[in-house]
Amino acid sequence: MSAFSGKDGIVKVGAVQVAEVTKRDVELTVEVAKYASSSTAGWKAAVVGPKDITGNVEAMCNDTGVAPFGEGDIVTLLLATDSGATPKGSLTGSAVIKSLSYEVDPGTGAPVSWKASFEGNGAWTKTGVFSTT
Repeated sequence: MSAFSGKDGIVKVGAVQVAEVTKRDVELTVEVAKYASSSTAGWKAAVVGPKDITGNVEAMCNDTGVAPFGEGDIVTLLLATDSGATPKGSLTGSAVIKSLSYEVDPGTGAPVSWKASFEGNGAWTKTGVFSTT
């Protein structure tokens, strides 16, 4: 198997594809409770707890549209590695938009952009390269 590019990756909010996405990142985590007892021979043991997902999406503002969501919104997100009918990998689930920031830089004339941070709201589905089964 060879490496592949995420340059054709997509982000959807519900069924609507977000235009001009420049970056996205995701972190999948799990709570781990550590303990020691008379049965752990002086070593700490671990118990796996609930899973979580957090991430960010960055995009350019569209001069003819509106933002795809606002802070505090609960949305269904699809984050895919590519735009194919069956992407190499995707993550789908409910998320709370935790923060939304905008960048306007008149000094460079760079395109106006936004960044949204999200946190998971329940179970997410992992397919392809993100799946462990």
